[in-house]
Amino acid sequence: MSDGQPIAGKSVYSENIASLAEQNGADFKVLEPSRLSPDAAVLKGDYRMIALRGGLSLHSTDAEDLHDLTTQSVSEAGLMTSLFLRGSVDMQLGDRSYHLGPGVPQAGDLQAFVLASTGPDRFVRHAKRGNQVRKVNVTVTQEWLENGGVDLVRDFRGVLRFAADNMASAFWRPSPRLLSLVEQILNPPNSATFMTNLYLESRAVEVVAETLAAMAGEDMSQAGGLSTRDRERVRGVRDYLEANLGEALSLEEIARVAGMSISVMQRLFRSAYGTSVFDYVRRRSIERARDALLQDRVTVTEAAFIAGYNSPANFATAFKRQFGVSPKDVRLLV
Repeated sequence: MSDGQPIAGKSVYSENIASLAEQNGADFKVLEPSRLSPDAAVLKGDYRMIALRGGLSLHSTDAEDLHDLTTQSVSEAGLMTSLFLRGSVDMQLGDRSYHLGPGVPQAGDLQAFVLASTGPDRFVRHAKRGNQVRKVNVTVTQEWLENGGVDLVRDFRGVLRFAADNMASAFWRPSPRLLSLVEQILNPPNSATFMTNLYLESRAVEVVAETLAAMAGEDMSQAGGLSTRDRERVRGVRDYLEANLGEALSLEEIARVAGMSISVMQRLFRSAYGTSVFDYVRRRSIERARDALLQDRVTVTEAAFIAGYNSPANFATAFKRQFGVSPKDVRLLV
């Protein structure tokens, strides 16, 4: 795992980006203007490029472009999710061109983007001076997908086929949860490097999970699955769950608010997300408890209560199953 500390809150120089690119196995150089000095500032703000564990990598920017600039690097093979909260970019990958980002976004016009690349390829980015960029890219390798539980996703074979199709791409409307994850990645807590990396890795994995859910038919226009009406209904269920995490909700109450029977709600929810309503709530509740451990330094007993567990021991077992470390170890490292 490479160092997760960003180039933060200051001028970012082309040599800084080149160094981070080299650490992550890529090349970087400025094509235009050709006379730009290697030690010239190219961004003002926060910039992060980090290789996480096991084929997972993260690239985030919250900065202003200082020049009309064309740069070239080598993109990594894998499945990349990209989401711009602000700003835009014109880019080329191999012989294909893409425009990503809404510029100055209006309500409802944000789009998430997923792109499959089966091998390293030439990546060219065209930046415009004054462009304010807030974006996150998360990339996973094909091996990560095959070994990381993608077989639990509905239509996982379709996901793997998409990932193996060079230059396959699609857009979809991001969920409130995905937007929240991107904001959290752009604004991680001020912790030790190891804890920052753990925090970012957990969010990056969730970004991938959101992407896989969309690819399996939840939102993405290329994927089959639920009708548009059913997608809207099941998104409403998830948004209600997110707004009421920590509340003791019954299936009857959730179904009543959603305007459908329990059986229909469960069927649609599992079809969209590959899990039951209660399993979704349980996973998200443990994630809230993890955040409380990391950010608020609550005790393990308090974290168990936040997650809805009466037994700290049962909570610790569920926590370690989900994150691979115990809640006690997380708290001691903060």
